[in-house]
Amino acid sequence: MTHAPSTAPFRQRYEVERISRFCNIPRTCFIGCLETSQEYSSLWASLSILAAKFNVTLPERCKYRAWEKAVGDYRNVSLSGELKYSDKAGGPLFNFELRPLKLDASYRLARKYGGDRVFTVSLPGLDPDDLPKYLKGCSNMVRDKIVKWIVDQNHYFLGRKWRAFYVKLEARKSRDRKLPKTSSEPKYRIFMFAEDGDDFRRKVVKGEVDPRTLVHIPITIRDMMDWFMLATHNRDKRCLQLFSRLALAVSSTVPTVIFKPEEIIKSDDALADDPRPRRLDVRRSGINSESAVMNDGCARMSRAAANEIAVKLGLRRTPSVYQGRIGGAKGIWMIDALDEHHSGSERGYWIEITDSQLKFNGHPEDSLYPDELRTMFEVNDWSKKLGPATLNFQLIPILEDRGVPYEVFQRLLQEDLTSKVADLKDAMADPASLRKWNQDNNPVVGERLANNGVEMLAGVPNSLAERINWFLEVSITESPYGHG
Repeated sequence: MTHAPSTAPFRQRYEVERISRFCNIPRTCFIGCLETSQEYSSLWASLSILAAKFNVTLPERCKYRAWEKAVGDYRNVSLSGELKYSDKAGGPLFNFELRPLKLDASYRLARKYGGDRVFTVSLPGLDPDDLPKYLKGCSNMVRDKIVKWIVDQNHYFLGRKWRAFYVKLEARKSRDRKLPKTSSEPKYRIFMFAEDGDDFRRKVVKGEVDPRTLVHIPITIRDMMDWFMLATHNRDKRCLQLFSRLALAVSSTVPTVIFKPEEIIKSDDALADDPRPRRLDVRRSGINSESAVMNDGCARMSRAAANEIAVKLGLRRTPSVYQGRIGGAKGIWMIDALDEHHSGSERGYWIEITDSQLKFNGHPEDSLYPDELRTMFEVNDWSKKLGPATLNFQLIPILEDRGVPYEVFQRLLQEDLTSKVADLKDAMADPASLRKWNQDNNPVVGERLANNGVEMLAGVPNSLAERINWFLEVSITESPYGHG
């Protein structure tokens, strides 16, 4: 595979590769575009001229803020692409598309190695129902081959060597659940790490590079994972447990306060059968109880630390609870009302980590020479004012068991349906209002993207949402309620 010259900035090579794949233009035609200014407007102008020459349409532009952030460590910039099954047999199994650079919340791995060293690929389902028709007869073999290709092979693109290290299910948005499923609909998200690249340094000489800048050097997947979670200190964990903990390396969080080793307090959990009050920095060693943990995943932090975290988050008031991660721990941390521990820190900072919060053992050297990214408190969410929310169906049996009368749920459902029917009646007063109601309540845009247009059946749109729009556009606007 031919790549753009590695001397060009990575963001320009990325954009050229994206346009080349979308427009099916040979990469050799983009040499002149790479020699233009790094300003995105200049690059896009060159790409537009080239597209006009080949009589093709360019894809959506990269957002300006994402382009401006795509320098240095690529903080808050994500790289992503998508694999789609090919419609025809006999050629490549997948078509690969690059998505535009995108601003996103950062995560621990990107903060350590740079956002441009992690690439996520959306992969369609591998079950027989997900495969295209020409592969359904050999679904088991196809699945095994695809998994082996993703996991065991080096993947070369964008001038770098990538290896897969983690996979999770692709979250399907609530609006998209109404859409008909297609064979190429993303089902998995594959995380890849750039072990090496044409623009990586083989060796860094001390004093040669500004220490404030991020320099890429070759790093193996094993070394990267050991930095995050040292395998030799987690041999008591099962393989599937350790694999699931990799989610902490790529989960989106906001970096805030960096704690010093003496400000991190390891504490036992509170047990149901232990009458002694739980205090900070007291390890009740020797307790071997199968009693229920009363503070599962919960711990405390000092008021001073909580106030500073609120400042880092740009909050006007300090919340009472944070949901976050630190090192190998995750859970929620409450402000200790008594602020009972004195860590000796001039800042008055301290944070407690309980056994139930610890998902894997941390690095021993962090107690003496800590890596700041492993002792940093990363915020996932925080407590907010109460407000109306959708009632989760899984919560209804629990509420009913706790004594909430069944009639309450029946009344709420009737009120909700009555309100929705009233909204529909009001919207049917005129075509513009009904069009807006249809747009708000049905996945019109999503259906068009999934079907590459409006799917027709017997001369009319196949979906109900599109039929509503179709009838409105041909001026069939008479309302059954006597006005229209």
